[in-house]
Amino acid sequence: MQPSLSFSQTYYTKEILHTMFKTPDISQLSPEARDIITHNIGYRNDQLFGGDDHLLPDVLAFEINELENEDILDFTNSQDGNDVINIANAWFGENTPVYAYWFATLPNVREFYTTHLEDEDDQTIHEPITAFELPEEYIVISDLDQDGMCIMSPTPKSACKFISTTV
Repeated sequence: MQPSLSFSQTYYTKEILHTMFKTPDISQLSPEARDIITHNIGYRNDQLFGGDDHLLPDVLAFEINELENEDILDFTNSQDGNDVINIANAWFGENTPVYAYWFATLPNVREFYTTHLEDEDDQTIHEPITAFELPEEYIVISDLDQDGMCIMSPTPKSACKFISTTV
């Protein structure tokens, strides 16, 4: 059964949300997430996962229904994704589009999110890895250590400052 991801009447104050998600103490996050936040740079393989911008409800539905992943629900203490939508609406504004996207550290993108192909001369072919500056405003909604962290933000990934592409 697909979860309903519509806005409910649950009310969150910014103070509650700040305590829940925006605390300046990032010590409870994984070393990888702390590295991304501290350096303000996240890495992705957009060739593997696509470079499109995805709205939060679409990412939640895909993660929960298609991949059967519950990490966002676990991280946010949500039952079905509605709490995440409510938090986004309370923090960013009910009529503000909110996007979600994953970032990892450069070594972890290289290890886990690139295919290791070889050309006809047995030379390794590297897929491009793109570095982005984190958006000005975001909330971490999942932290999977080496597998990366997912954020939600009113800034689409395509509007994040592009840093570089490396192989």
